[in-house]
Amino acid sequence: MQKRIDISNRGFFTIYKKDALQFASRWHEPGTVPKRWVEMIGIYAARPEILQTAFRVNFAEDYRAWPDLFAALLNFLRQKFSKLETSKAGKLKKFISQNNCVKWERGFGAKPDSLGYCSIWDLQDGEIGSAFQHSPGGCEVEIGDVTKARRWVKENQDAGKKFAAKVLDKDGYLQIKVKSRRRK
Repeated sequence: MQKRIDISNRGFFTIYKKDALQFASRWHEPGTVPKRWVEMIGIYAARPEILQTAFRVNFAEDYRAWPDLFAALLNFLRQKFSKLETSKAGKLKKFISQNNCVKWERGFGAKPDSLGYCSIWDLQDGEIGSAFQHSPGGCEVEIGDVTKARRWVKENQDAGKKFAAKVLDKDGYLQIKVKSRRRK
């Protein structure tokens, strides 16, 4: 029996949380940025279609708070997410980080719910590969590819948690401090 890598957090932004916080902490203007603000930009970058819903009002409010940082961080994260669309491994990483459940298929060890879905985290790597293959835009992958993708997602999520614990204060704010530049 293969050992599963359990992923505690779900969601597309969680894989680039560390990168987003690092980018914001290195911004050239000092200030205080709430963690929620950075996470919302991650959601806007990962799912641009969400702006056609009620999030438009939140988008405008978030933009007004720090317009230059907002635009730069949004662009930075969109570039990161677009890289996941260009390769088979990237699409698999996106699939694993984004989906909580998949349509149940014959041969899955997990039992389906009343709607015919099962939790992706109850499946073995081979079963996740099969679910990815039958998903829109999916293709055939090997078990080793699924294991690597699962490990990559888990490592990035853990790195994001560690970095957030280091840079965020107890109230969930990121303090941006500008370092003085020395002349040579």
